[in-house]
Amino acid sequence: MKWREILEEIEEKINKEREIPKTEEIDFADFKKFSEDIAALQKKIFELDQKSIKQDIMFEKIKKELSDLSMLEEDINYSQEKISKLEKRVEEDLSENLLHLEKKVNIMPELIEEKIKAITAERFKVVKELDKRLDFLEEQVDRAFATMGFVKKSSFLQELKRKIENIEKSYSTLSEKVNRLLNESKL
Repeated sequence: MKWREILEEIEEKINKEREIPKTEEIDFADFKKFSEDIAALQKKIFELDQKSIKQDIMFEKIKKELSDLSMLEEDINYSQEKISKLEKRVEEDLSENLLHLEKKVNIMPELIEEKIKAITAERFKVVKELDKRLDFLEEQVDRAFATMGFVKKSSFLQELKRKIENIEKSYSTLSEKVNRLLNESKL
């Protein structure tokens, strides 16, 4: 490094000065100036040494940052490659999923209609079963009231007819709702 070269030059100058013959008289003013020059050079060497240490530290920091940047660049390239693969996969999957979804959407109205028909058919079965039970009950009521008299039977039958009419109204309302839902699902 430069400071070592400067130190060697100073040592050479000092050695040359020592070779001065003893017979000559030494001028102390020159000696004082020479020692001041040496002190200034030592100070300069110390400053250069400090700068060199700081530069070495900065160099290591820069080297580490470059290494980190290189790793970051590799991570970015890897991520971009992964994103590219995912984009391709999404494009492929998207077309398949759209086709599958379209099939589901197309079949949904048919399924809804079949479900409504099944519900309606099931309710018809329930109504028929209720009719059978009502017929059976009416027969039993006829038998029971046959022994009690005609007056009580007619009032009971009127109440029974009113309940049956309520059930029929409920059934017709339900039937209208089912038909309306069928029509809406077709739209």
